[in-house]
Amino acid sequence: AIHEYFMGSSIRTRDPDEADFFFVPGYGICMFEGGWMKPPELDQFYSELIPQLPHFSRTRGRDHIFTFASGMGINLFRRWQEFIPLSIVL
Repeated sequence: AIHEYFMGSSIRTRDPDEADFFFVPGYGICMFEGGWMKPPELDQFYSELIPQLPHFSRTRGRDHIFTFASGMGINLFRRWQEFIPLSIVL
């Protein structure tokens, strides 16, 4: 729901220089429950993804909002505190 809200919201901008925050939805739980990836693979996936985010390094992620669905979602990215310690995690 929050992802859909931001996609159609009037507060959304396509200009990264105008953005106050960057929204990064996490659907790891869907990939796990769907049988596409196991927890170690998801941890590796996120660990490789974060350094590739084009605007992450500007503020070391302080302006990035990550969502991890369900109570188990964040646990699929075991090293999150190493990679996104300054980011907002929902």
